[in-house]
Amino acid sequence: MLQQLVKARSYGSGRADCLKRVITSQRLAELELSPEIDLGRHHAKAVTSVDFENSTGRYLLSGGVDGTILIYDVQCYPDGSHTECPVVAKARFGSNQEQRRNPFHFASTDNKHSISAVSWYPHDTGIFLSSSTDETLKVWDTNTMSVAEEFELDDIVYHHAMPTSSSHFLVAAGDRNGVITLCDIKSGSAIHVLRHHKQSVFALDWSPSSDFILASAGRDNTILLWDIRKVGGPLVSLDQHNGAGVASTSSILTAHNGAINGLCFTDEGRWIVSYGTDYRLRMWDALNGRNMLINYGRVTNWFSGHCQLAVTTCGHTSKGGGFIFVPSGHDIVVLDLMSGKRLGVLEGHFRTVNCCALHPYEQILFSGGNDCKLLAWSPKRPVVKETHTARLNTHNQSTPINAYQDSWSDDET
Repeated sequence: MLQQLVKARSYGSGRADCLKRVITSQRLAELELSPEIDLGRHHAKAVTSVDFENSTGRYLLSGGVDGTILIYDVQCYPDGSHTECPVVAKARFGSNQEQRRNPFHFASTDNKHSISAVSWYPHDTGIFLSSSTDETLKVWDTNTMSVAEEFELDDIVYHHAMPTSSSHFLVAAGDRNGVITLCDIKSGSAIHVLRHHKQSVFALDWSPSSDFILASAGRDNTILLWDIRKVGGPLVSLDQHNGAGVASTSSILTAHNGAINGLCFTDEGRWIVSYGTDYRLRMWDALNGRNMLINYGRVTNWFSGHCQLAVTTCGHTSKGGGFIFVPSGHDIVVLDLMSGKRLGVLEGHFRTVNCCALHPYEQILFSGGNDCKLLAWSPKRPVVKETHTARLNTHNQSTPINAYQDSWSDDET
């Protein structure tokens, strides 16, 4: 099939991006623990969140339970050989009073300042954001690794999200009280709150296709879609049974039979993937809120807070081609987005995996877990079989012929 696509491309027939999609899908289906990319062990405790910047795809951001935020350069190979990716910036802090005196203060050991989520500002690597169990959302200056703006919220922040476009500068932060606060990082003020969840908000995501559509999920088993331009509550509460009242916001409509701690739009914003403590994943139509009823099987979910999924459609969603990477216990389960088929399991962490993120331009997955490790997963390298001719050429290169060498035997006359 690949040869046919190459031939079709050479003749100018077929879709121009078809070959790219097929190769991308094949590479993502063959991920294994990378033998080349080593991120070392720089977190003293569990890694809770990771994110890649989209400008160059060079810098990886990570946050941990110990309150540490690290930035890795994943493309830095000084000698051109296998080496550990360097940490180019670091911030660690303790209590609020300690941070006001010194933003680089070492984190305290009581886990009161665990990083819930980290994210890059979509259009500038000079800014990134972090939310924490210290009830704050912080905006950081990357150049100085200091806090440029801080939003003090009313309770523990489990997750935050910012849209990828530049239509507005709002960051949504979900807390333990079930309140979603919209923080304007341009003005430095919390401008609005969304109240409808009955319990903690664990996961948030903005639609890539509409800057004002926000999805939220939490401990109350519900997924809500919001249009932040409108007042009066959410647009829809997703119903796992696709009942007649799917457009209602009644609290009896549930998306899962357990807390929902994983939520993600697909690349183009057409679908929503959710992950619940009922050990189920579901895919939803983002246009009408319907459950697509795809059976992904049972996937173990041990998380008491946010779980970071990685979802990609490889540019299309027809008959496969999309992937879901789901942290499940000590492993990462790989599922086909459209069929629900389990494609494999990535094994490498020694303890629970908390988060994973795909590189924006390459088929490389990064994951972090309770073993304090960040791991990289890259496509398998093709095995090149050595032919007899190749062995002869190798031998000839290693033992060059000397035209003046005496090849006569002593027994010959």
